[in-house]
Amino acid sequence: MKNVDKTILFITFILVAVGILMVYSSSAFASLRAKDSSTFFLRKQLIPLGIGIILLIVMIKTDYHKLGKWSYFFMAASAVLLIAVLVLGSSIHGVRRWIRFGGISIQPSEFARIAVIIFMADFISREKLQNFKHGLLPVLIPLSVIFFLIGLEPSFGALSVLCLTSFALLFLGGAKVWHLSVLVASVAGAIGFFISQVPYAKMRIAGLGSQEGYQLQQSIYGLGCGGIFGKGLGSGQGKLLFLPEPHTDFIFSVIGEEFGFIGCSVVAFLFLLLLMKGIKVGVRSADQFGFLLACGISIGIFVSACFHIGVVCGVLPTTGLPLPFISFGGSNLLASIIGVGILLNISKMRDVR
Repeated sequence: MKNVDKTILFITFILVAVGILMVYSSSAFASLRAKDSSTFFLRKQLIPLGIGIILLIVMIKTDYHKLGKWSYFFMAASAVLLIAVLVLGSSIHGVRRWIRFGGISIQPSEFARIAVIIFMADFISREKLQNFKHGLLPVLIPLSVIFFLIGLEPSFGALSVLCLTSFALLFLGGAKVWHLSVLVASVAGAIGFFISQVPYAKMRIAGLGSQEGYQLQQSIYGLGCGGIFGKGLGSGQGKLLFLPEPHTDFIFSVIGEEFGFIGCSVVAFLFLLLLMKGIKVGVRSADQFGFLLACGISIGIFVSACFHIGVVCGVLPTTGLPLPFISFGGSNLLASIIGVGILLNISKMRDVR
């Protein structure tokens, strides 16, 4: 641990600590009403946190170069799990994103994000992207499979985050701008067509007069009630069954109501600082694989946070994206912690040539 980037470790610790506090605060009333215990969701969140700490230590001690050798396996495993979701997954609110094993739920799209970043970093570090047929096309084909499967769930929030992260890696990897421009236009058109054909997606985009519209109204109301300094931890009222899913999709609204503009700004700044430190780790890494891997992980976490905050503030349509490290949900927490573990390993080996 002595050679890892202490700032990244500290930021992660703070975000996870905020998450534990906010999961309890935002879910206590709903948990007490449904399970006769105010700590039900908190206890469920502590299980993946404990596993995440173990995986964090494992990833710090694992040479990140070994991940590149397994990149195709990670992609294949992600594809298999995403297909399993469509066939065997539980349908919640009209979407299939989770596989249940007894009392455990797994969201494969969260782990697919890490797999995609590892695959792209490994492939781009070995191939030249300037040539479309032999460089760009071979990386786009497996990505298209993963994106298509996530779109079928549908999970347009996760799909959007993956697309933006992938475009960033292609740009950093040296792909031609006009290739990327055509690709962006094609993907935007495909997503637009997909949305027009999926009633669930059209409902999310419209939002007016629906459950999504009500969620947004309550979310903005909670943010406004928080003012500058907030009402204090545990004093928010939006979570008292006024705001649906306050401990997952709209937890940033609870932060705004209880800690105000100051609290929201601190959380947003921590994600920005994590992005900056992650990119700095990439720039100082020993090779291009480490550079792309660090940048991809940092950008992925930051974009996810931006999407969540954008949804809560009404800037983006309701997508159901959790806030990394903070929202309730084991898959997102584990995937985020694994990403940080890889990032810390890259920082530890930055002086190794």
